[in-house]
Amino acid sequence: MGLVRGFGGPQVYFALERLMQRIGVILDLDPLEVIRRNLVETFPYRCPAGAVLDSGDYGAAVDVAVARGRLAELRCRSDLARAEGRLYGIGFAAVVEPSISNMGYITTVLSPQERQKDGPKGGAQAAATVALDPLGSVSVAIDSVPQGQGHRTVTAQIVADVFGLTPAAIRVDAGLDTAKDAWSIAAGNYSSRFAGATAGAAHIAATRLRGRLARIAAAQMNLRREVAARASAGSARHRQGCRSRRRRRGKNAICLRAGCFGGSDDWDQHPIICLVLCFIPC
Repeated sequence: MGLVRGFGGPQVYFALERLMQRIGVILDLDPLEVIRRNLVETFPYRCPAGAVLDSGDYGAAVDVAVARGRLAELRCRSDLARAEGRLYGIGFAAVVEPSISNMGYITTVLSPQERQKDGPKGGAQAAATVALDPLGSVSVAIDSVPQGQGHRTVTAQIVADVFGLTPAAIRVDAGLDTAKDAWSIAAGNYSSRFAGATAGAAHIAATRLRGRLARIAAAQMNLRREVAARASAGSARHRQGCRSRRRRRGKNAICLRAGCFGGSDDWDQHPIICLVLCFIPC
């Protein structure tokens, strides 16, 4: 197993689930029944190691796994294989898999007085920067450095959806440079933190930038803010407002029109890009 994902859990889970299997054998119980009897049902629940499970329906999760995994069919296959002298095992694992390490544990080296002075620390931190240059190109810098997991592809899709663009129009920089990029002590590619932290940070950053553009564009182009914020708004009033603005701006408006993707006359297709370019003098 390589270090290309949240690493460390499977080794522990293997030992625990083998123990559950042995309990089932010794007590003459179905191992799945042993698991069901030990599922947490009351929340919030504090685990012996200190973690708090805030919610969940683990019994229902097992039922879904049994149904979708077609356990009855697997057991039939197992019986047939064993009758033919072949080995055919079925294993179970019930795991609450956390992601995004809580880096707060590093404060355990401090005294209680020092911890109280500094305040609580958590590891659910992530940084992402979304920038829009004067030509309308969108770039994103994230604090996760992937080793082939496709973080750039996912980030491009997330940001593209916010702006109503295609992922190909988004440039993603995953080469974290702490001298210039936003980062925290929790930054990095580990503990399956990308989806839960970094991807969310990129979406928040893109959404905030889209909101700022909408506020500026609404004032500049005599539009309601909610109209300017919709990347695919399609109303006659919106189109007419843009064309009226274009006539009043003259030469600058011609530059604006050329800035639309593909030089399209459909102003409703990519209004955000158009609105940004309206600030570029010709």
